Amino acid sequence: VAGPAGDAARALLDRIASAPNFRAEIPGARWRVDRRAAWRVTSTEACYAALRAAGVPFRPRPAPPGGFVPSPVELLGPIGGVWFRMRHDAQPFLVSCALAKRLLGVAELAASLGIHGIEVLSAYRDTPPTSFHTGGLGLDLSRFWTAGGWLDVAEDFVATPEHRTCEDPRPTGRAARLLRALACRLWRSRRFSSVLTPNYNAGHRDHLHLDARPADARLYLR
Repeated sequence: VAGPAGDAARALLDRIASAPNFRAEIPGARWRVDRRAAWRVTSTEACYAALRAAGVPFRPRPAPPGGFVPSPVELLGPIGGVWFRMRHDAQPFLVSCALAKRLLGVAELAASLGIHGIEVLSAYRDTPPTSFHTGGLGLDLSRFWTAGGWLDVAEDFVATPEHRTCEDPRPTGRAARLLRALACRLWRSRRFSSVLTPNYNAGHRDHLHLDARPADARLYLR
């Protein structure tokens, strides 16, 4: 798309295109190509209109330095009946509008598992330069609130790096089953280009990472 949103997306893709593909080196990962999963950034006006029509509470925000975030927005309240909050209260919940639209799907899947709230460890950030977080298109989810209390990825997710994620033995504990079910439903939904769990590496031991990559039909799970 022409305009600032398209310019930001192209700048982000140009910068990341030359980065090493570390994910290709991770054993046990699953790649899938699905042309239906490829998407393009829309104009800022069209994206804002879609958020308003869906009832997503937000306000437009200035582009962070670098110009890599297509149509940045700050999310201000519950989405689809599920509340989201930043783990560090001083940080605004800042993402690209394109990612904000996908949070409706996260809320729907979470609610189907009895999850009422989600703690966000990281949304937009300016490092590392090869991350889709720098484009507001990456999200790290660390804890999930249910009627029975918190589901904490660091404490409750049962990592099984010797198996492919979503094909590994079913966990026995309730919290572990719910967390793995959420990760696998997100993967099967094709709403996100990547779903990374603690099976990925030590740096992802305490959260589920999601990202949405424009113009890319590849899907990745680990």
